[in-house]
Amino acid sequence: MRLQEVRYGTGAEWYGSDSLFGPDGVYRRCDSLVPFAPGDFWRIDLMARDQEDRYAPVVPYDDFQ
Repeated sequence: MRLQEVRYGTGAEWYGSDSLFGPDGVYRRCDSLVPFAPGDFWRIDLMARDQEDRYAPVVPYDDFQ
């Protein structure tokens, strides 16, 4: 089993895997590591929210890459 960081981003335009959504995108990293084992299947649902997500704080673009 391996503990893995879960992070994600969103934005108006995708610039590719090197630039992601660019500096205007919003990037988040979950506070806790997720255990992954061979053969595991995980489904992560991302939902738009009006309020700040306390479990996945915003990460600056330069720190996300």
